[in-house]
Amino acid sequence: MNNDDRHLVLLISDDYQTMEVLEQTFVQANSRMLEATNLQQVVSAMQQEMPDIVVCDTDVKEVDRQNLQQSMPDNLELQSLPFVFLYSTGPVQEVGRYLDLDQYLHKPFTPIALVSLVERMLANKESLAQYAQADSQTAVVNRRVLRKEIFRELKRIERHGGNMSVCILDIVDQRGVSVQPKWDKCNLEMA
Repeated sequence: MNNDDRHLVLLISDDYQTMEVLEQTFVQANSRMLEATNLQQVVSAMQQEMPDIVVCDTDVKEVDRQNLQQSMPDNLELQSLPFVFLYSTGPVQEVGRYLDLDQYLHKPFTPIALVSLVERMLANKESLAQYAQADSQTAVVNRRVLRKEIFRELKRIERHGGNMSVCILDIVDQRGVSVQPKWDKCNLEMA
């Protein structure tokens, strides 16, 4: 795990000039980078460290989301990984194998346009991740996060010993109406 808090961008192109432009663009944007020219290199790079975003030249024929999912079927992070595809021919409708693409940018592109698109997509990804963990109005973490933390703490107690008590109250229903709390006993089992 890298302690560097800069975003990691995976650059995929088998064209030397395109890769040079991409490298210079993301050096200027102060991003960390991984580079790949084919599907095997992409899979290897993603197994070492999952990028925050992928910038892929559509001229690399074998690299698309479907082939990646077939090559890495157990990787759940891949499903939410944002992609930017760079294409050079015709309207985007003609790029048939990229129907599930997140965004596209026609070549030639300006570095400012690419960086702006990547930053916007990363901000959207972070916003969605925050919504998946906490209530948007109260910023209180949701059940999934609480459960994860409880199991993490249970494992720590199992290793080092100790006791733990947990009490979770939800006294407002989804419509914002106050309700009488229900007291339930529940047993937490180790995952």
